[in-house]
Amino acid sequence: MSTCFYDTNVLLNSPEVICGGPFYISNITINELENIKVSATKDETIKYKARQVLHKLEENRNNVHIIIYEERHLSKLKKQLDVPDNADSRIIATAYSLDDIEFHTNDLSCATIAIAAGLKVEYHKKDRKSG
Repeated sequence: MSTCFYDTNVLLNSPEVICGGPFYISNITINELENIKVSATKDETIKYKARQVLHKLEENRNNVHIIIYEERHLSKLKKQLDVPDNADSRIIATAYSLDDIEFHTNDLSCATIAIAAGLKVEYHKKDRKSG
């Protein structure tokens, strides 16, 4: 049975997944959430969501497995695909470094790259009201 690996946007738009059992995230996701919560350019709603997700991650820390991104992860992915060096690619590369995971995202570009890399992908449609 595959373990879920969540992209940042799934946590922001479907934070209830945090309470659903053990899962993986990348440390890049933690960095993105931290950046969102203090950003001068983000609206208060998304900043609030980022704070709430970080609190939920802490409350459920026994289920959260944070995988530290390493440059070798992206190098391995780049051998298969021509991907840019950005946060999405680093998150996908981190997931790609693991065995038997299901990558969850609601970012169509991310999903497309993850599928091309051979990952099992669960695409979450965005709630129009929240993002």
